[in-house]
Amino acid sequence: MNKIVGLCGKAGAGKSSIAKYLQEHYETTVVSFADPLREMLAPVISNLKHTDFDAGTSRYFKELKEEVIEELGASPRKLLQDIGALMRGHNEDAFVNLARARIQIIEDIDSMLARITGKTKSNRTTYVIDDLRYDNEARWIKESDGFIVSIKRPKEFLHKVPKHHSENGVNPDFFDLEYNNDNNTKTIQNIANSIASELGIHKPEPKPIIDPRGSNSVH
Repeated sequence: MNKIVGLCGKAGAGKSSIAKYLQEHYETTVVSFADPLREMLAPVISNLKHTDFDAGTSRYFKELKEEVIEELGASPRKLLQDIGALMRGHNEDAFVNLARARIQIIEDIDSMLARITGKTKSNRTTYVIDDLRYDNEARWIKESDGFIVSIKRPKEFLHKVPKHHSENGVNPDFFDLEYNNDNNTKTIQNIANSIASELGIHKPEPKPIIDPRGSNSVH
């Protein structure tokens, strides 16, 4: 398995923004422990609100995440937390197992595409998990030879969310790197670049540019 990096921190610390920057500028793929929860809840919201399954419901997991959906009696965040707690009650490692399975699917697809195209499969991809919240999740990442990165941000800039055990944080003993998000516009970029440098995450290889006269050249 390729390298795994888990980002932990309070709601609004900047984890998803850092993960997005890494995915856009480095050879990384973002995987969230909460992805299966959103995929379960999305059809419910889509049917209820008559929204587009993808673009429409995504708003309820971003800017409308804290807004109570009257028909369901709770906000999307609260619903995700409660469903997640129910699943963890049956198996603490439920979301570890789901993340592991998702990564394996991505690996299998990459291998299949490599065989079809005749190209050698790249082993440089890093999986960035942007919602690390529990010690058992951190333990799995460490046991997979991965890294844990803690992101902190001043309290006044954090999201105001109801108290929940998912916001208690990961044991600092797991941390490999720690950063402070000071809310400066360039901080996210600087943190992401530093993580990539510290952990040896590569930038994508340059793609060949097609010469309009018919020959290929690489710049």
